[in-house]
Amino acid sequence: MRAQLTHLLDAAARPHITVQILPLAVGMHAAMGGTFYLFRFPAQELPDIIYGENLTSAFYLDKPTDVATYAQTLDRLCAQAAPAVATAKILHDTRKEY
Repeated sequence: MRAQLTHLLDAAARPHITVQILPLAVGMHAAMGGTFYLFRFPAQELPDIIYGENLTSAFYLDKPTDVATYAQTLDRLCAQAAPAVATAKILHDTRKEY
């Protein structure tokens, strides 16, 4: 666990990576159905894509309405999570426990 927390600290220190922590106190949240990733590309002709995983499969979504639903979910999660500027302290404090 300590090595994983150190890895997250290293990642959070990089300028192009944002790490936010969703406290357990939040309880049930919008992404409890499974892991998903939002891919955005610099080329305008390439659509945003959602890649998701669940217990038995994986999926890709590129329909604008589907992508918008997941993007809104990601926005809600970011709003519920601790601010990115607090990430390092949270990770350092947690790592001390290991």
